[in-house]
Amino acid sequence: MTGTNWLVAGGGIAGLAGALALATRNVPSLVMEQAEDFAEVGAGLQLGPNAVEALQQIGAWDAVAPKCIIPPEIHIHDALGGGLMQRVILGQKFTDRFGAPYRVIHRAELQRGLLEACRANPLITLQNGAGVTSAVLTGDSVQAVLSDNRHLKAPALLVADGIRSKLRKEMFPDSLVEAPPYVIYRSLPALHTLPASVNAECVNLWLYPGGHVVHYPVGHPLHLNLVAVTRGILARSSWSTPANGEEVANYFSRACPALKQILGLPDKWLKWPAANVVGMSQWNLGRMLLIGDAAHGTVPFLAQGAAMALEDVAVLARQLARTADPAAAFAATSSERLPRVARLQAESLRSGRVYHMKGTFRNARNMALRFMPEASFLQRLSWIYQGY
Repeated sequence: MTGTNWLVAGGGIAGLAGALALATRNVPSLVMEQAEDFAEVGAGLQLGPNAVEALQQIGAWDAVAPKCIIPPEIHIHDALGGGLMQRVILGQKFTDRFGAPYRVIHRAELQRGLLEACRANPLITLQNGAGVTSAVLTGDSVQAVLSDNRHLKAPALLVADGIRSKLRKEMFPDSLVEAPPYVIYRSLPALHTLPASVNAECVNLWLYPGGHVVHYPVGHPLHLNLVAVTRGILARSSWSTPANGEEVANYFSRACPALKQILGLPDKWLKWPAANVVGMSQWNLGRMLLIGDAAHGTVPFLAQGAAMALEDVAVLARQLARTADPAAAFAATSSERLPRVARLQAESLRSGRVYHMKGTFRNARNMALRFMPEASFLQRLSWIYQGY
């Protein structure tokens, strides 16, 4: 089957956003999703100003914005003593500084917003029940094989099939996914009253020796997106591997009463091992381009995974404004994005080490956080929020 639509492999956040980005340049696309429906796994996401700006640029923000929660502040706590060490006010001053607001959202609601925007766009065709299993370059096109054994010929291919991308391995056989020594637990309990010392409306980060916890409200009705990270090795598993709440409680046994109370809220937990795509020298191969986690999936310690996928496609749209040649636009996108994403991956891994400090290093970190002016703290984040 031959068509004029560009092909998008994967109907998650990166794939849907990629189709919307193409549409801003009047490029028609066909999104192929293996699952029978467009359902996103996971729980909450933080959308910093860079993510919001990218959503605006691809024409999706109006559909996504009503599904977001507006957190008033970010709070960083000492998980042992419970004290508040740093706060960032996410009000108008923050928005004016970075050009867009800070929001949080349930991952599924972000996908629904993107899906609504795609369905409303006549340039985008969505198909379920068949994924792209293989693709090769054939002159001025890409020949793709689908999981239902159909063959498609397309002018170009966006590869958005996730961190365990089979197409990435086909394009770049030497590409690797490493397993940093972290186990990530998540839960989504109903938003009960939290301890009086904790503002449930805020994004809260708790720093514990050898671990950390993040929580903030998401969804309609509201739930608490609750993530706990521990040091350890977990055999490869999916996002839906059940976990015993005692695992979490035992690991954070020295936590302050407020954090223990919060960790005791869920009836059940899920867990998965951290993963990181080893830095690559390019994401493009002729008329094929990796985007999102397929290109640069990493540990979520800077809350920038979805943002990086959104940035990828916003940059692609900019490059397509300069050239209609897919191979040239893909090469330029890869070249522009690689340094920023490499820094993000390195800083995310470094953040894990900082969050988990023990002993005198922990004491020095806590003192630095307590005495650092908010303006200085924000300046350290400016390369993320204003970096693309």
